[in-house]
Amino acid sequence: MGLALAEAGRLAAAEQAFSRSLALDPVAETRTNLANVLLRQGEVEAALLHFAQALVDDPDLAEAQYGLGMAHYAKGEAVQALRALEDALKSRPNFAKAHINIGVILAEQHRPQEALHHFRRAVDLDPDDARAGNNFVAGLARAGRIDEAVQAFERAAARQVALPLARKILVMALLQVAQVQAGEGALSVASLRQRQAIELTPPQLRKPLVEQLKIYEAGLRK
Repeated sequence: MGLALAEAGRLAAAEQAFSRSLALDPVAETRTNLANVLLRQGEVEAALLHFAQALVDDPDLAEAQYGLGMAHYAKGEAVQALRALEDALKSRPNFAKAHINIGVILAEQHRPQEALHHFRRAVDLDPDDARAGNNFVAGLARAGRIDEAVQAFERAAARQVALPLARKILVMALLQVAQVQAGEGALSVASLRQRQAIELTPPQLRKPLVEQLKIYEAGLRK
């Protein structure tokens, strides 16, 4: 009942349901569910206490380790968050959400290659997860790995996974590369990147990009 209430967004009622269940049978999974609801309500300190107690009862419970990491992250405690999320991966190596959030923390710590490893792993584990896809494609684009970013975006699109953040960042990266290549006289490469950016841009916003493409192509004909 508590899980259904939580999924419906009825967090106060879910908290009451989990609290009643916990009083009757204090198992680690129920305590973790209660902690998750508390965290969603912004009661971070209370959530931390329950996650910690759940791990006393079941030290290898991946959901509790993950929740503990997210609670630390909510407090701005990146080091503790990373440690707890890595523990969750040790308990459950195929935990896609843990990979995503480890990647987010590593990216914030200016460790882009390590972050990309975790984003790629998350996409491999759950190719329909938009958050994993957005972070992976955006990370590739920011790293200048444009072809890989385009390919990853196209794979997601083929699965009908919408990646609006990744689309925006990828278009900006393509346009920047096109501009740099044009400045260096590589107009064929500039035209290619400009066309790729146009394909990813909504039709109503394409006009200035098409005009710039015409300039690049005119330069090629000289």
